[in-house]
Parts: sequence; structure tokens; C-alpha cells
Amino acid sequence: VILDPGTIDDQRYYAPTIEGIQEDVFIKWEDGELMKGACWPGEVFFPDFLTNRTQAWWIRWIKNFQRANLTFDGLWIDMNEPALFDTNDEKPWNSLETGSNHTLKCPFNRFDDPPYRTKAAFGYDGGLSKPSRLSDRTLCMSAQQGEIDIRTGKPK
Repeated sequence: VILDPGTIDDQRYYAPTIEGIQEDVFIKWEDGELMKGACWPGEVFFPDFLTNRTQAWWIRWIKNFQRANLTFDGLWIDMNEPALFDTNDEKPWNSLETGSNHTLKCPFNRFDDPPYRTKAAFGYDGGLSKPSRLSDRTLCMSAQQGEIDIRTGKPK
């Protein structure tokens, strides 16, 4: 079974998203807003696996899925890097199909644009019209994750 951790932004009907928001399990911007990207189901939130509450939420939903749908003895967790299709692009890769114009746009800062070119960013440059950024095809490096504030070193 292939399972993507990106959880669709359906805050009306999709229980994992609704409960995930209530339980504060998704990666956020510095101001506390949920960081949203685009992956297979459309616009998604990514779980913050650096917190214990997210791990408990994830385990609970995998068990619910297994009980309700099918028996499996292994999972392929795909796109968990997290991988996104169009971070920092002008329009989504599937905008004609979905009608959506949402793409994750990362701010220019020392996290997303360090003073040196990393191999990860440099390696994506081939054939592109603009130099790649460290955040291309993933979440913004300035995302808030885990139990500790990366800027202050103090618990959140």
C-alpha cells in the first residue's frame, strides 16, 4: 500500500484533516498559519513528525485505515520528504486540470536562501530558466516544526 502523508485541505468532511487541525499536528508558518503545498490529492498540509502528538495522530489514523479498509503487512510512505510539485513556481503543475492557482511561495530569507549555493539547489538548475532555491519542490526551510522554536531554542 502506498500512502502519502500530505493531508488534503478539506476542513469540512475529511476527518484526518479536521482532527489534525484540532490536535495541532501540521507544519506551520512562523505566524502560526498552516503551511499548504500541492501534491497528489491537491492542496495539502504536511504532518509535523517531529512532535509526539503528530506521531500518535499518524499511528491512530493508520490503524483506523487498516481496520476499516484492508489488511496490509507493509506501507510505502511516499512523498514524505516532504515532496511537493510546484513550490516557488508561478502556477501549479496541474492548474488546467484543477482550476487552482495555489502554489507554495517561500519568502526570501537566510533559511530558504543561504549565502552559498547548496548542491541540493544547484543540482536542480539544469535546463531551468531560473536558479533553483533550497525550498524548490519541498516545504519552505523557514517552516516551524518540532517542539523547540528554532529561532530561540526554547519550547513552543
